[in-house]
Amino acid sequence: MSHLITAESISKVFQSGAIETKALDNISFNLNNGESLAITGASGSGKSTLLSIIGLLDSPTSGALYLQGQLVSGLSNYQKRILRNREIGWIFQNFNLIGHLDVLENITLPLRYDPRVSWRDYENIGKQALTSVGLADKATALPQQLSGGQQQRVAIARALVNKPSLILADEPTGNLDSKTSTNIIDLLFTVVAQGATLLLVTHEPDLALRCDSEIILNDGLVSDAKPPITV
Repeated sequence: MSHLITAESISKVFQSGAIETKALDNISFNLNNGESLAITGASGSGKSTLLSIIGLLDSPTSGALYLQGQLVSGLSNYQKRILRNREIGWIFQNFNLIGHLDVLENITLPLRYDPRVSWRDYENIGKQALTSVGLADKATALPQQLSGGQQQRVAIARALVNKPSLILADEPTGNLDSKTSTNIIDLLFTVVAQGATLLLVTHEPDLALRCDSEIILNDGLVSDAKPPITV
């Protein structure tokens, strides 16, 4: 089994004037293709910062990150954008939907930047993704016409629409009722069973237990890992 992600001594320092804040301190782990990893810890422990670095939205201050065997720091910004669009599905805690686009347009947005997908297929692929999250009747609605839980499901459909090899989820069930939450989590783990890799930030112990492994962060440090980390 090959490593999809290798993080070696990842640290992140934020500078504000003369004040330095170390958000991450020497984080190392491997994640294989087809596995799931939960990142847990108290608010402010560095979970979302680590997710942003893995998802190529931020860069570490020091250390090395490899995705699919490629050293990320050696990639151009254009190469990072291509890798992010084709291989990474992002589920943001605050949805990040575009207000003036309808639901179907939001979902198909990643496809429009992928030259491998014909424009003739956008609508059908988007509708399939929408059906998978139980919102087939909301294709023409605007995000602001939906509840918070429905918006989260649209965000999840958008993350899965291009069949990414890596799914990054920041509190994916935080705005969902218990029944919808269970359905969405089952969907994510079905995608993992089909070969995708899942890395999720969660405060829910039961959800973390469903993952193959767990990293517990405390003030930017790994305070525990289940099973123990090997790099």
